[in-house]
Amino acid sequence: TTMVSRHCPSCGRNLSRNSYSRNQWSKPVGLSRCHACVESGRSINSNNATNHNRALQTERRNNASSATFPYLNLSNPFAEGGFRWVAKGTYTVGERQGQACVCKWFKTGHVFETSYFDLDIKAMEKALALVKEWNSRSFIDKIVQVNIPQVWTFQDHGYGDSWAGKKVLQEPFIDNYVKFNSNSGWADGSTPWPRVM
Repeated sequence: TTMVSRHCPSCGRNLSRNSYSRNQWSKPVGLSRCHACVESGRSINSNNATNHNRALQTERRNNASSATFPYLNLSNPFAEGGFRWVAKGTYTVGERQGQACVCKWFKTGHVFETSYFDLDIKAMEKALALVKEWNSRSFIDKIVQVNIPQVWTFQDHGYGDSWAGKKVLQEPFIDNYVKFNSNSGWADGSTPWPRVM
């Protein structure tokens, strides 16, 4: 994908490629200043650097390579969406070792191909881009984060594991999760926070 616009860290405007000199465009995002800012001698705005850092804090990744799910949790999912069951487990290897995680699978049955989750991953990538932009603008004093799911495969542990080979979406558990809306158009209007979400 070719980036056709970027934010100038001096003025904070999102500008097209032709608003930058060749030299400025060749610099990393967050350091390249537009023609107007270079000509006026405007330096990089520290508020914009802060906003860039806010955008970087948007992602919540697994940062782990293994997790365990008690069979009881898989047999009795604690949550569900319109199309998925959700079970809670614990990361066992990686930076998040000992922390809670979730796996999600289709209500219609298990899949053995990663491609079944392609639309989920694409939707997350789009949401991530939008939320990073939102966070970089500092509209509110909080950072909205996006879980970055990965497709993981259950392993056979040698005791007739019926889950072996099945694919799930794996992501960090969200403490104090609150649902603000749904695919059907429902939205919680009881506090100002849902308007943000």
